[in-house]
Amino acid sequence: MQKKRSIRFGKWLLTLLVCPGVCLISGSVLALTKDAQDLLTVRLLRTPFLALMVVVAFSFIPLLMYWMNCSGTSFVQRVYLAQNQLRYSGYSGSMEERVEFTFTLLQLERCRVGKRAIHIRGQFMKETKDVYGTHKRGPLTKTLWLPRTFQAEQEQVLLLFLRDKASQVQEPLIVRKKL
Repeated sequence: MQKKRSIRFGKWLLTLLVCPGVCLISGSVLALTKDAQDLLTVRLLRTPFLALMVVVAFSFIPLLMYWMNCSGTSFVQRVYLAQNQLRYSGYSGSMEERVEFTFTLLQLERCRVGKRAIHIRGQFMKETKDVYGTHKRGPLTKTLWLPRTFQAEQEQVLLLFLRDKASQVQEPLIVRKKL
């Protein structure tokens, strides 16, 4: 099982940067102009900043709750080798945002073992499952990028499988870089 954290940038940006940032800027403008409130132009300047600060303050809590709900989401990957077939599956998201996917290798075109990842290019069937149902696509050409975080025995089994698949094609396709 491989895990890669993936917090959505929009949630992170809105919750942790925009809301406190706008609140701080608005608060600074209000603090700098508090002594000159008797002037009409200062009052007109303060009103939108006060309104903006109230909106941000009330939207921060729901955005924070939403971000906390999704902050535990991760991108989980699994590789299954069974019945002479490679299946790459995983999911991302949680609760109603969860998306599950499976790529089944139909034909290996090439494979490269790099220092940090194994790149598998070939024809795949893609199956996704989300709130809206299950969808199948394929065959489609895709390159899978598998981080080399397997245990040594598991990686050797995967590499042997890929060598066998590569030998079925006319030329050996696995290029191993120095580790």
